[in-house]
Amino acid sequence: MDVDADAPVAKCGGCVDPVSGLTGGFMLADENGAGVPTGTFAEYQVIVPKTGSYRLDYQARKASGSPVIALKVDGTAGPSTPVTGTAMGSYGGILLNLTAGVHTLRLEAGSGGWQLDWLRLTRT
Repeated sequence: MDVDADAPVAKCGGCVDPVSGLTGGFMLADENGAGVPTGTFAEYQVIVPKTGSYRLDYQARKASGSPVIALKVDGTAGPSTPVTGTAMGSYGGILLNLTAGVHTLRLEAGSGGWQLDWLRLTRT
C-alpha cells in the first residue's frame, strides 16, 4: 500500500503545510525548502490485511544537514534511516513483522532536514 506523505495523518507535531513536491505532487516538508525541523513527526494509521512480514520504503530527499528518519511502530522504536541524497530517492527497506489490523507508523525527524514524498508498505 502506498501513502502520500501529505495524506491525512493521525497526529502531526511541528508539521507545516506541504510544499509542491519534486515528483509532481506534494510532500511533507517545511515552507522554505530546508526540510522538516528536528522533532517534527507525522503518524499514519495503516490497515494491515494479513499477518506477516512487510517491507517499508520511503521516497525522500536530503534538503539540508544530515537528516535521519526515525521510525516507531505502535509506539515501539524501530530503525532509523539516514537520508543522504539531494535528489528524491528510495530509502528504507525496513522489514516489519505486523499482525493483521490497524497499526500506527510514526516518522520522526531525529535529525531534521529531510523531505518526504511517500511511503510504501509491501507484503514480502
